[in-house]
Amino acid sequence: MNNKLLLVHFGRSGSTVLVNMLGKHTRINWAAEIYTTEEEDKKNFIDGIDEFVAFPSAIEKPGNMVFGFELKYLNYLNHIRNVSPKTKEGFCELVDRFSKEGYTPFLLVRENVLRRMVSVRMGMDRGIWHVRSDVHPASHATVQRIELTVEYFRDWDTGCAGALSETIECAVGVQNYLIQFFKQRGWNVISYEKHIQDDPRIAYRKVLDWARIDYEERDADLQRTTGSRGLDTVLANYQEVAKHLKGTQGEWMLQD
Repeated sequence: MNNKLLLVHFGRSGSTVLVNMLGKHTRINWAAEIYTTEEEDKKNFIDGIDEFVAFPSAIEKPGNMVFGFELKYLNYLNHIRNVSPKTKEGFCELVDRFSKEGYTPFLLVRENVLRRMVSVRMGMDRGIWHVRSDVHPASHATVQRIELTVEYFRDWDTGCAGALSETIECAVGVQNYLIQFFKQRGWNVISYEKHIQDDPRIAYRKVLDWARIDYEERDADLQRTTGSRGLDTVLANYQEVAKHLKGTQGEWMLQD
């Protein structure tokens, strides 16, 4: 059994539904997004990589429970002082440091990065980040549409910015770099589309198998904030976005 787990991910990739299930397991002590909580509490930023890596040990409880927490690329960009420049290569070195501290890293990605960006924008505009699984989809599906500015769009989760098509291309590049890094290290990768979107129990079982933890049945208690709606029903300027993304890496993401 692996006693320390590290979930690396970008925001709005299905992490909350997965870790809620993991946190209900009787053998797992899941500490969630410990760095994000620090940022929201407006506490002091962490000075340097060594202190950043040491931080989880202050939260880990002694005993025979499996300890796990989440690390976002955004935490690396926003929460460490005295590190410059901050690059995808530097982030991978940080994950390597956690591995040397005994953590087993695994990566969660959302292949459709445009959908991820839309989900972030909807959460910011509506103030609704999660919807319980027992809420009927119709009760949260009919909401005001949002707009994406095609001339300039910033993806806070990767630090990419520019025209929307350029931001998507940059974000895909960052994500693919991490995927290749994890695969080269022999670490596992979970896809939101393949392992969470239709049935989060698939991802849940995979993590337990990787960590050599006995399976316990747990239900997902959250659902997608956009339901199964197409982006043409979510984006007020869908036609403008579609025209802008035609012939780019983001074109297929409109139809997924």
